[in-house]
Amino acid sequence: MKTMKSLFLFFAGLCLIAACNKDNQVIMPDYGFQTQNNAIICGKVFKVHPTNGTDITADLKQAFDDAKAAGPGSVVQLPKGNFELGFIEIHEFYGSLVGAGIGKTVITVKTGLDCNTIEQNQWGFLISFVGGDVFMSDMTLKYPKGESVCNDGSTLTGFLFFADYNAVYTSKNKYINAWVNNVEFTGEKLGDWWYSCWTAMDEGHDTKVAESPRSHIDLKVTNCIFNEMGWGTQTGYIDEGTVILGSKNHGNTYNNCAEAAVFYDFINVGFQIVDNKFNVPVSGWALDMDNTSSVVETQTKNPSFIIEGNEFNLVGAYGFWMHDHRLVSNPEENLPVLFQVRNNKFNLSDDAPTGTKSLVVDSYEVRGPVFSDNQFTGTGDIGLNIAPSGQGDVYAEDGLIIGNNFSRSTFATAAILLNEWTKDWNVIGNVNASVIDQGTDNVIKNCIIRHHDHFGQRWPSPEDHMNFNKGKFRGPHHE
Repeated sequence: MKTMKSLFLFFAGLCLIAACNKDNQVIMPDYGFQTQNNAIICGKVFKVHPTNGTDITADLKQAFDDAKAAGPGSVVQLPKGNFELGFIEIHEFYGSLVGAGIGKTVITVKTGLDCNTIEQNQWGFLISFVGGDVFMSDMTLKYPKGESVCNDGSTLTGFLFFADYNAVYTSKNKYINAWVNNVEFTGEKLGDWWYSCWTAMDEGHDTKVAESPRSHIDLKVTNCIFNEMGWGTQTGYIDEGTVILGSKNHGNTYNNCAEAAVFYDFINVGFQIVDNKFNVPVSGWALDMDNTSSVVETQTKNPSFIIEGNEFNLVGAYGFWMHDHRLVSNPEENLPVLFQVRNNKFNLSDDAPTGTKSLVVDSYEVRGPVFSDNQFTGTGDIGLNIAPSGQGDVYAEDGLIIGNNFSRSTFATAAILLNEWTKDWNVIGNVNASVIDQGTDNVIKNCIIRHHDHFGQRWPSPEDHMNFNKGKFRGPHHE
């Protein structure tokens, strides 16, 4: 049976290659998704040959127009080299945008841009796709170091946007599918919580005004690198769809980002965060999962997060934040976010600055989350900080913390802190775990239990974080 399957794949590959002639095939490196050997993108190829020096804006726009006219499956191909790019927006593209590789095809944001020419109430991303089915790979997008690209002195909102509608255009299917693979995004950190380019990649709808209806988007991001961004990837106002950040052996790397991945105001969505590496600075976060609800639309199924096989390298501050506020705002739905946090490595630096308290996970207003088989190393304040606050009678409840290993870590307060807003948690078989239980009807087995009545102030507080969230969507340009 195995031999027959191998023969079938072999002949299928030969047929695919035969169907593509020299002028309409692009051979991509083996990323393990399309074929067992090299991935073949088959379609009419439109190569970009810059005619205006290094500025490819006009040439790239023309290539997309030609590719769209040629039909689905067409390829826009960028050569090896260093180029500049201004704003570009593409509607209903069903094809691929490919370069020669990270560090080989390098696109730098053009300076002197008139950022006020962006259509009214759009966020202003360098490249925007609205509608379609897009595959993008093998290039570097970077912000010019030490420059202000907008002629009014402002900073760029972001590099890449996938939307099903914006302030002036709605896709014909009200949907977009996108896969971004092997792309590097490089900004510049200008200070504590300020960056030259705020967001590397955003998905949702590209308008500062409309919050409803939510968007329908499927997104996959693999083998990408995010350097010194305010937010690496951001997802907001989504209804239905799947968002995949990394897959087994094909994770992404986030370096020195204020918040590597941000998720907010979503319903009916499944998220997978797998095999990524998060190198988090002192004042940063790896994941911000904050499902506040500012849009009146009904949820019909549980959203979910699978957070598995990731490596979190923390220098103070937070690993990630989990908050399911719809349990408060929409209690009649009774559809909590299903969080599964398993087989991750949390590495806390012993060299964190004095006064910095490492809080690996902050989780509140959640129901039924599972933390299993995670490993913790290094020195911090709290490992799992459950329900530092609550609202009304909404507890963090029915959670399970099982099989986690704290044997190579030291926490000043506790490895596991169940605050007073916890209820009906099971904490079982966690290695060398110091536990403080201030909650109701929690069960702790095979752990070290300690009892404290009061803890000093810590930074930032949940209230600080929520207040920040109220004004942060889409970066510092939010109005």
